[in-house]
Amino acid sequence: MRWHSVFQQGVCMLAMLVVCTSTARVGWAQSADTASPDARYSFAFVGVPLGEALDRLIDATRISLIYEPQQVAGVRSSCKAQQATTDQVLRCILADTGFDFVRLSSGTYVLIADPKTAPATGGLAGLVRDALTGEPLADVNIVLADAQTGTATNRDGRFALTDVASGPQALLVTHLAYQPQVDTVFVEAGAPLRVDVVLQPRVLSTDPIIVSGVTARLPSEALLAERQQPAALRTPIGLGSADLVQNLSTVAGVTLGAALSDVHIQGGDINEQQFRLDGVPVFMPVSNGGFIGPFSPFAVSQVTIRKAGFGAAHGSGLSGVIDITQRLAPTTASGLAVQIDPLSVNGRWNGRLRLSKTLRATWMAAGRQSLWGIHQPDRIATLFRQWAVPDLFLSDALANGTEAPSEATADDPLGPVSLDVRDAHVAVHLHSDGLRSLRLAWYRGRNRFGVDHDAADSASEIVLDTGYAWMNNVLQARYEWVQHRRLFLHASAWRTAYELRHPLLPADVQAFVEGEEELGEDDTPIDELVSESEEFNVLSEYGLRIGGDWAAARQHQVTGDVAVTHTSSGLRIALNPTPDAQADGDALQPHQWRIAAFLEDRWALNHRTTLTIGTRLTWLPEQWKAYAEPRLSLQHDRPAGLNRVWALTAAVGRYQQYLHAFDVATYNVTALLTRVRFWMPIGADQRPPEAYHATAGALYRIGETWQLGAEAYYKHQPHLLVLDHQTIDPDDPLTRASGRAYGLTTRLGWSRGRYRFDAHYTLGRAERRTAGRYDGALLPVPWDAPHRLHVMLNVDLHDHWELSVRGQGTWGRRWGFRQAYYDYLTATEQASEPFDLNDPTAHRLPAYLQLDLGLAYKRTLGATSVAARLAIINATGRNNVTDWSLDFDDATNRATTVPRYAVPFLPSLSLRIQR
Repeated sequence: MRWHSVFQQGVCMLAMLVVCTSTARVGWAQSADTASPDARYSFAFVGVPLGEALDRLIDATRISLIYEPQQVAGVRSSCKAQQATTDQVLRCILADTGFDFVRLSSGTYVLIADPKTAPATGGLAGLVRDALTGEPLADVNIVLADAQTGTATNRDGRFALTDVASGPQALLVTHLAYQPQVDTVFVEAGAPLRVDVVLQPRVLSTDPIIVSGVTARLPSEALLAERQQPAALRTPIGLGSADLVQNLSTVAGVTLGAALSDVHIQGGDINEQQFRLDGVPVFMPVSNGGFIGPFSPFAVSQVTIRKAGFGAAHGSGLSGVIDITQRLAPTTASGLAVQIDPLSVNGRWNGRLRLSKTLRATWMAAGRQSLWGIHQPDRIATLFRQWAVPDLFLSDALANGTEAPSEATADDPLGPVSLDVRDAHVAVHLHSDGLRSLRLAWYRGRNRFGVDHDAADSASEIVLDTGYAWMNNVLQARYEWVQHRRLFLHASAWRTAYELRHPLLPADVQAFVEGEEELGEDDTPIDELVSESEEFNVLSEYGLRIGGDWAAARQHQVTGDVAVTHTSSGLRIALNPTPDAQADGDALQPHQWRIAAFLEDRWALNHRTTLTIGTRLTWLPEQWKAYAEPRLSLQHDRPAGLNRVWALTAAVGRYQQYLHAFDVATYNVTALLTRVRFWMPIGADQRPPEAYHATAGALYRIGETWQLGAEAYYKHQPHLLVLDHQTIDPDDPLTRASGRAYGLTTRLGWSRGRYRFDAHYTLGRAERRTAGRYDGALLPVPWDAPHRLHVMLNVDLHDHWELSVRGQGTWGRRWGFRQAYYDYLTATEQASEPFDLNDPTAHRLPAYLQLDLGLAYKRTLGATSVAARLAIINATGRNNVTDWSLDFDDATNRATTVPRYAVPFLPSLSLRIQR
């Protein structure tokens, strides 16, 4: 070894002598065993172009080195290294050249400017889009190779980095649902660089929902974020039809009500969150019995559930926000898709058009139509008929006051059930050179669900409708542009309208239905009786918003906007069956102006930790008062060894709600619809309801194979407003309440090869105290589900076959009777003997358990893809009880419980064709 070293030194000296006495630029390198991590190299050259020296290093060591040729043009290097490591040789080559290097975790070397030389800086801004849909992608992570700076895209898919060292930079673009991308960009000093990044989707083993409680950043975004490809939203579930609402049941911390139509986010009531379509509020009652929810699934690209601790940028709401994003047309292709399932037909057409060299247009049109008028699946029709049987015990008890009903049995519904759903979505997107874009979107939904009692029924020769109909109409225009390399701006205008109609059956009409000849003492015609008893709710909102994202510094990404809205409403609510207890909208608050603004700063404390500080300010001119909602969240990502990572999050905040949404329990003769929802602004003399959130979570992930997470939350609700059915004041039907909700969710995920498994368990409680009810006691809420388990397994059986198994269970439900029993009958105890309706916590429902199986076959034929899916809902055929009603037994002169069951054993077949 000694003689070998002497020989090497001699050769090096000879080479240096030749170089120094010659005008030619020569270099020399010798490589040891490159397979060894301890390999040593010897180099010697003087005045060699830096690019040539780096190339020789790459040839000798076989390392992966990223640099831009024009960056090193004109730069020369001199180096003498003996038996040196790769890092030592590279450092020798770059000495006195003004460059340095970093090494990524993957082993790749990246050439950067030497920080000691204080190089000139430039800016980097861009847009990140989905490769298939062309949609801008929010919360995509943008990281430079030196790991000292990074950011995330905003809601419009844009990002900006300032004070970036000039020269080549390795740009890492990552997102949980997309293939990561690494690219080299050259930043010029003093000049902004704009890039357009396109990401390819990848399949993940999670549910078709995004859930975020605090702003996401990889890898901590996986803690409170779940995403699957948009196609999953079109997968038929529930009653065999694709449904957005039922998909929410797969989200940890989200519970659906007994009828599968009520969404509760971490113990909150169904009226304490808001549906928003592309940021515009959509006001809805319940979905159609939980069977077909709002929005065409072919028009939706993603759904986001914002739970406890959501940021100031996401608006107000006591429990959370449900954001629905409409799908945009692909920028590279046109297409047509159609899907048929047992309850509906869905379709979508999208295309693109190049208008000029810098201007292009894409569009999407989607629609849905229910098939109930053409085909009624026997099992579903039977279930509807069972739900539509008149609840004569309830109506008779209300009519007779404290006297027990003499006859309260019924075997047949009032008439056939009507189910009519129509949706239409249209979106047009104009893009100009990646820096400006205009989006126009329109949505219209018309729904009808209930019992039609028409001339075909011999019991009545006059049309008598006990169902409800509702309509939504949303129109929005949004313009986005780059004002400066540090500033992105957007402006939008919208209008959203809502209308609900719901005829009632007061006592006189009920007598007519039962075959009695007289309509009442005043002999009022049936048509007028029905018209006067109709409940309705109309609401219209106009709004203007302007805001932007400002890259204030390398560590600060500031977001904010200002919105002005005007809301007008009209309503009539029958708070109990007596005609003098109807609340009219003129007596409440029909109009409201609202000016809201928020400011939020994402502060990158370092490349592992992000602190988000923000607040919302809402000004109500009618009250001449402003309300503040401060929010704060902290996220931290820490590597824990090879391919392992810990992620931690925590968030706190204050939340308020400025629109009332009341669910009124129905007391008509059919039990098909248990409640109806009404919307109106808060009154000029009402303090907005408020809640305080605190949440924390942790995630441990091993590569893409294992992940184990936990999330805890606590919600303090010191001031709530609820309907008071016991002390009716039509001019002021509200009463105060307070409450709390807390819980813990644990999650386990595993993915390997053809198998994907996901399970989560939630232990939670929600309690409330209502003034004047139940002696002011703090009681579990009717929707409380203390124990909830969800398990899902997907197996790729073959190239074209996939098996899915989904199980869910809920334990500990109370308040077993229809809500109308507790709202209207607590004062008529004789009518409910032996059941004490003043103690709802004693009415415990059995466990809700359901197992669903699915077998899918997918095939691509040229440019056309075909997918067929066989689903078996409630494969075990379990009779899951949703709630109870009462029936009167003449033999014992006592009331007995009558259960209402959820979805029965139901096979379903759907077909999807996409081109």
